[in-house]
Amino acid sequence: MIYEIDIPHLGANIDDGRVSAWAKSVGDFVETLDVLCSYETTKATFEIEAERAGYLLEILHADEVVPVLTVIGYLGDRPNEKVSDRHDA
Repeated sequence: MIYEIDIPHLGANIDDGRVSAWAKSVGDFVETLDVLCSYETTKATFEIEAERAGYLLEILHADEVVPVLTVIGYLGDRPNEKVSDRHDA
């Protein structure tokens, strides 16, 4: 199964920020709560953690400013899963 990685709601008055410094690469296996990347706002820098274990299948945004709740990548149960094969796509 394929899971979205998104920027969570981080609090009042935080609307967007820069996705920076991915700590994992496509193909890496990540454990639950592993840091995936940093998200820099005008107020603070946040670490975006994996909500579940899996393989990092795709990075959609790197060194870009994106709004909160934006999907920035995908995790999968298997390293060879294709994001284009998602059932909800």
